[in-house]
Amino acid sequence: MAEYFNLGSQTLCVATGKDFPDALAGSVYVAKTKAPIILTDSRLPEQTADYIESRKPAETVIFGGEAVFRTILESLLR
Repeated sequence: MAEYFNLGSQTLCVATGKDFPDALAGSVYVAKTKAPIILTDSRLPEQTADYIESRKPAETVIFGGEAVFRTILESLLR
């Protein structure tokens, strides 16, 4: 959906769909900044990581605790 709507923001947000409070709290931030939010599992699928890499966002915001941040960051830096 993020690719389809192409919001044009230099910020890209990521949250897991497993722990809905992270995505729920993040939704306020993305609404204010008009940034897309990527909902994922604890690991990013290769296609999602490729999409994020192709966008070359100036800022990537990851919603969640340290464990969520670590696994998503590892996927982005693969």
